[in-house]
Amino acid sequence: MSKLTKWLRKNQTFRAKAVSIFQKLYILFSQKIMSDKVKIIGKPNFLTPMILKGKGEFKFADGNTFGGETSPNFYIPGYMEARNSETVIEFGERFFSNNNLTIIAEGENEKGGVKIGNDVMFGFNVTIIDSNFHDINPLKRRATKQWGGGNKDRKSYYWK
Repeated sequence: MSKLTKWLRKNQTFRAKAVSIFQKLYILFSQKIMSDKVKIIGKPNFLTPMILKGKGEFKFADGNTFGGETSPNFYIPGYMEARNSETVIEFGERFFSNNNLTIIAEGENEKGGVKIGNDVMFGFNVTIIDSNFHDINPLKRRATKQWGGGNKDRKSYYWK
């Protein structure tokens, strides 16, 4: 066992502070590098990284906390995307989410954006999607851009 390892075991307070500083730097840099410049209302408390993307806005109320500092999967960032300029993802007061929260919203708040009420708590790996990104009807799905836009040359690749 190295001298450094012995010293760290002996000085748990120093180790805890070092880990806390590392976590804060990781959150700051990963969010800055991976997130878009988005409209944020309020001041959320991010204990783990959260990637924010899209053209819409994010509304955070008092007491919104994202992630558990000592929870598993700390290093996997959460992801929220407000896809359109009218899209709103909104959180009520005293909201808490554990790690790996994913929210993708495409519509307006009244027509499909995401609004989460007061005193709500989410566990690990929660995914909320407000949109019908892909039509259920195969004929309509095939006509969308994501499925080739009805390109006749690629028709054989579609499900029947």
